[in-house]
Amino acid sequence: MCFCGYDLRLDGALVGIEAAHIHWKTYGGPCVVNNGLALCSLHHDAFDMGAFGLDENLTIRISGGVSRSPVVDNLFWQRNGQQLHLPHDTSLWPTEQYVSWHRKQIFKA
Repeated sequence: MCFCGYDLRLDGALVGIEAAHIHWKTYGGPCVVNNGLALCSLHHDAFDMGAFGLDENLTIRISGGVSRSPVVDNLFWQRNGQQLHLPHDTSLWPTEQYVSWHRKQIFKA
């Protein structure tokens, strides 16, 4: 499920949930679980554009450049400052080295 709560299933299979690289594969990021986030296609695109990122505590941060409207507020701004939903197994959590790369290279603070 995406952090926005999107979890559409068709006959039990997730629809529209994608694996988003935190440190992009094209820039040397590995294909490992702790370099990825499960995001809906909208939030995957927004993450890749730098519209939101994660801080060192895995808290969601929305870029100041993101517009404001009722829909955008619901999909983005209401999540600003929220802790990312994480698996119980801490070995699966995003690694700071990948999160830091995204924060420095992609996120539009």
